[in-house]
Amino acid sequence: PSLAWTLVAIQLAVVATFAFGVFVLSALRKPVEANWPALAYVPAVPLLADAAFGERGWRWFRAGWALAAALTLVIYAHAVASILPIPARKDPIARSAGWDVLARATDATRDSLAARLAGSRRSVHVGAERYQDASELAFHMRGKPRTLSLNLVGRRNQYDLWPGFARVAAPGDALVLVLDDTETIHPTLRRLEGHFADARRGAAIELRARRGVVARRRLWTLLGWGGSWPAPVPPPG
Repeated sequence: PSLAWTLVAIQLAVVATFAFGVFVLSALRKPVEANWPALAYVPAVPLLADAAFGERGWRWFRAGWALAAALTLVIYAHAVASILPIPARKDPIARSAGWDVLARATDATRDSLAARLAGSRRSVHVGAERYQDASELAFHMRGKPRTLSLNLVGRRNQYDLWPGFARVAAPGDALVLVLDDTETIHPTLRRLEGHFADARRGAAIELRARRGVVARRRLWTLLGWGGSWPAPVPPPG
């Protein structure tokens, strides 16, 4: 190989190794998601394509390809028929279930509230505490409305770069809020105390997969926004 490609290959190897190593170390401290080290695969692919395998290397390559194909088929089969004995709450694939049900309930709550506020020039907004919930609602709700991720008690994310409730709402507006169904008052509601005139507890919605309930969400209706908003929580450390 040329000197130029050798230098490029070294750079690709350093990036792939560093990116993968960071998440290996992170996994030793706390759980990580399977997609997080995906960045390492981008520089690793051209290195694999250019690799010169001997007979033993090709045997390992074919064994790896067969294992990957088998695991992929099992995952697809499980997505279709739930063939693996994984409890619903611990099944990553099951996390995709139930969002259409939650979206219909949120649509109904929003429509009912909008009808009550008709003629008052007050708008009804839809939001959630986590970006996962907000994005699922944006996809599944009728008309694919703009949804808000409040991020008042969770980690910062892409939604923090977009206009939040305090920028898109006007005093007096209402918020249909989707939160985890908790036995005690949700931390997000605690942070919103004093910023709305009233908070009303709505229906509890089960996100249900084939093997049972994955999670429960609670709809809340927050009325009469006062125009103020909680200060952001500084990141830990």
